[in-house]
Amino acid sequence: MSVTSQGSQGSQRAPRPVREPVEARAWWGLVLASATAMVVGMAVTAVNVVFPAIEAEFEGASRTGLSWGITGYSIALASLMLLGGRLAVSTPRTIGSRSGSRAGPRTATSTATA
Repeated sequence: MSVTSQGSQGSQRAPRPVREPVEARAWWGLVLASATAMVVGMAVTAVNVVFPAIEAEFEGASRTGLSWGITGYSIALASLMLLGGRLAVSTPRTIGSRSGSRAGPRTATSTATA
């Protein structure tokens, strides 16, 4: 088909899908998760920067032993983030619906940032 044979049909666009507004609470959740990930990244980076000083302080420790300690630290922080996220998903539904208060989300987010 040529462009001239389509006429006005070729210039019509499909209707755009209607976007539903996103709640402000969802944006705060995204900001909190991003900030938590950034803090964990900074903590792990700080421990890696201080690694030579830690190695000098513990003269009998091997480099591989200290590396395992740092890896364990990273895994512990990641597992706390997962636990905090799981609590953030389940806690507001139960506490908020029973008492009518908003204490549930604050408790779950403080656990996630610990």
